[in-house]
Amino acid sequence: MAQIDRQKTIAPNTSTFTINSKLMFKNNGTADWLKEKTEEQKNTLIVRCRKMGEEKRQRDIRDFIKIYTEKSSIIEARIKEKELKEAKIIAEKEKIILDINNLGGKWTT
Repeated sequence: MAQIDRQKTIAPNTSTFTINSKLMFKNNGTADWLKEKTEEQKNTLIVRCRKMGEEKRQRDIRDFIKIYTEKSSIIEARIKEKELKEAKIIAEKEKIILDINNLGGKWTT
């Protein structure tokens, strides 16, 4: 976690995806592993990883949008529920006042 925080202070505009990729590359010893590969294998792996990275980024964006819309609909439902509850309370109060007026109204002193 400290590594992520450190990377965020160094480059605050960097996406979390990029930071995680850099840290995984460093911590897993990917550079050493890549040194053992031929140039053709390296190029193939890099192209494939870039493609997979873009697909993951698009998936993350879709997931974010899905979660955001679900949260928004939940919030809207709660607001409507609260408004209905308030309208019900107001209607009950008005009915009570109407019943009091039908029974003769308020006492005058």
